[in-house]
Amino acid sequence: MDLDKIFLKTLEFKKTSYGRLVSMQKRFFDEWAQEKLESNGFKDFKMSYFAILMNISLEGVTSTELAEKICVTKQASSKVIKELERQGLVHLATDEKDSRRVLIFLTKRGKELVIQATENVKKKTKEYEKLVGKEKFAEAMETMYKIMEHDREEWLRRR
Repeated sequence: MDLDKIFLKTLEFKKTSYGRLVSMQKRFFDEWAQEKLESNGFKDFKMSYFAILMNISLEGVTSTELAEKICVTKQASSKVIKELERQGLVHLATDEKDSRRVLIFLTKRGKELVIQATENVKKKTKEYEKLVGKEKFAEAMETMYKIMEHDREEWLRRR
């Protein structure tokens, strides 16, 4: 088979590929979410910060624990944490039980952002359920979680 024929088959595949689907859906979702954030007064917030923000519990968490949870380097998580602190969304405090550990906590503003974002996503989820049906949406979510866990396990093995 010559190169042009192979290339044409590649173009056909790209139209329905999983990678394209996930990439486009993420782009549409991120743009929707960014608009919601900006309309609620969070103009400097970047969507990439959510992975960190959404993994901070009331008990606090270390930057190492956050990095492990979201599968990034400690340096990458530390950079985002500094930006979140600058924006007044998190604060750092020494762990009372172990003075060698620094814990990250959400501020009042950080908690408000997490609550607003969660409420917006719940509304978007209802929209999707109405579009395709509750059962089909739940099945799609279950499938995506299974794929994500598979890829996460692969990612962890490579580390």
